[in-house]
Amino acid sequence: MTEPQHIYRSLAFDSNRQALVVDIRNVRREVLHLVELVPKAKWYEARYHGWSPGAMLGHLHFMDNAALHLMQAAVRGFIVLLPTGALNLFNNNMARLLKHRDVEKTTQHIHLNEARISAFVLHLPARQFMRKVYAPCLGSYLTFEEAVQEFFLIHWQGHLQTMREVDDKDFCEPGVIGPDLF
Repeated sequence: MTEPQHIYRSLAFDSNRQALVVDIRNVRREVLHLVELVPKAKWYEARYHGWSPGAMLGHLHFMDNAALHLMQAAVRGFIVLLPTGALNLFNNNMARLLKHRDVEKTTQHIHLNEARISAFVLHLPARQFMRKVYAPCLGSYLTFEEAVQEFFLIHWQGHLQTMREVDDKDFCEPGVIGPDLF
């Protein structure tokens, strides 16, 4: 199966950067909200394709930091190539290693890291936009402008979708009555 083509917005305008920061904040809030809905007793049980909520949050937080380092290395002229197979092996091991990652502490770290990511998005010089960054998840190169969106928004959106596919079966909106409740 091939990855869908993502449509990236131009970050040449401050309004687009601000909108991206808002989207980044919102997707994080949605992910954290879904985890809050999971009973604490189930935070460390496999739930999302073998990932516990603790592992999922640990992965997202780790990947945010890794992406920041990857992009900072690229600014200095270093391109880090990681084959997709190695990334998959790494992620499989992360699911196991982060299974019991403290959800409350990771949530705090995600909130703190959001300011770093927002500052990075808002202050990245436009002259850096066309610089290339290798995206192991796609197995291709992206421009900085694309990579910022891929790493800090689209990656989170993908995991949010996975979480919704599981949790939408277990939860419903308050006040919604399904046909089988009559």
